[in-house]
Amino acid sequence: MPSWEEAPDWMRDATFEGVRFRLSHRDASPGAQHDQWMAQKARNGWRYGEVKDADARTHPMMVPFEDLQVHERRKDALFAAVVEALTRPI
Repeated sequence: MPSWEEAPDWMRDATFEGVRFRLSHRDASPGAQHDQWMAQKARNGWRYGEVKDADARTHPMMVPFEDLQVHERRKDALFAAVVEALTRPI
């Protein structure tokens, strides 16, 4: 993973969209977060592929949430938890 400063625009845009989704849908499940991510990718021409390839716009995680490996499902839950932790009033 590149640093935020070195990340390509498409990667930063996807992160911003994921945060906006979480803030607008605070009770959404990790599966819904993944669905949002897949929809955003699909709108930008990405599709399933065995390997992640930004030039070919393929990604192995372009599958239903239930088909992801457990550690990938946990990333969606972790993303939601981080957004919640950083935006919840103290």
